[in-house]
Amino acid sequence: MAQQLRELLAVGDRKAIGRASEVAFLVRAEPELLSELLGCLKAGDTTVCSHAAHALMQIALEQPDLIQPYRKRLLAETCLVDQWEIQEQLMKILPLLHWTKGEQEAVLNLVRGNLGHKSAIVRTCALQALYDFSRLDRTLLAELKKLLQQMMDSGAKSSQARARKLLKKL
Repeated sequence: MAQQLRELLAVGDRKAIGRASEVAFLVRAEPELLSELLGCLKAGDTTVCSHAAHALMQIALEQPDLIQPYRKRLLAETCLVDQWEIQEQLMKILPLLHWTKGEQEAVLNLVRGNLGHKSAIVRTCALQALYDFSRLDRTLLAELKKLLQQMMDSGAKSSQARARKLLKKL
């Protein structure tokens, strides 16, 4: 089945979702495939990695409890991967999971690191992730407000737009 997942994830353009939705459906139907999907995040093929990250994000949005037992592995295997598609999806997944206090500090360090990523979409998703974490940990609000103000003054148009939107929500 691992080979079948890789074959499905290899279809299409790296920057599109390819057959990620189909893979997400298969993994939700057979949760034991989640380990194989996580392995695809470091497959070496950028298209497979990108589509695997997108499938994982779809699963996390609908059933974060499936990913919860794999959270440490997810963090360990993706935190050093610089591929923007993986980091983009990771920033969307991390706030959906439950973290211990110690784990959350490592997660927040990853999020903070991605605020300076070369990809504007990763920076924007990191900003959103920090906002999402601040909803659960109010001690992050001062840091978040400062970052949002900085993003309003400089940065990509997408980051500026997200900063405006998030400031209105605070």
